[in-house]
Amino acid sequence: MRIHGMTTHALRDVFITTIKRKKEKKLGDITYHFICSKKEHFWGETAHWATRQEQVLVSDPERTILDGLDRPDLCGGVMDVVRGIWTAQKNLDLAKLKRYAGHFRTKAALKRLGCILETLNIATHWLPELSGLITDAKGYVLLDPQGSPKGKLINRWGIRINLDLEELKAGVWG
Repeated sequence: MRIHGMTTHALRDVFITTIKRKKEKKLGDITYHFICSKKEHFWGETAHWATRQEQVLVSDPERTILDGLDRPDLCGGVMDVVRGIWTAQKNLDLAKLKRYAGHFRTKAALKRLGCILETLNIATHWLPELSGLITDAKGYVLLDPQGSPKGKLINRWGIRINLDLEELKAGVWG
């Protein structure tokens, strides 16, 4: 999220997805955590200049959003992902986000995305199509997986609103 200008807070933890297991490393005040994933989960990437001579592959903004909603605990929490969506909304490629959503492995991320886009009034023309992608997903997921398992159920998104939506809006608008 930081690479794409979706967050500006100081980094203390950086999460790097690799196909090989690695131990975390600490350099200065930053801890680098390595998440092992299958090779087929690597898609939606773009080259980023890490130094003047070296490039690394990073997830593009649209994939970053889906990954963030899948695992908000790895990117500062659901509120940071929401702020990132709000910040990046004018630069997002919605056609690409739609395409990615169509084959993203976790329906929980799509449920959160739909609820957040609806709440923030972003890309509302796409919400019925997004809703269609989760019709086969069973059960309810927490909007904030790190929050309390209590709150209002929103049937159309299969989500439990376990945080204050007005606070969520204030967090991006205020």
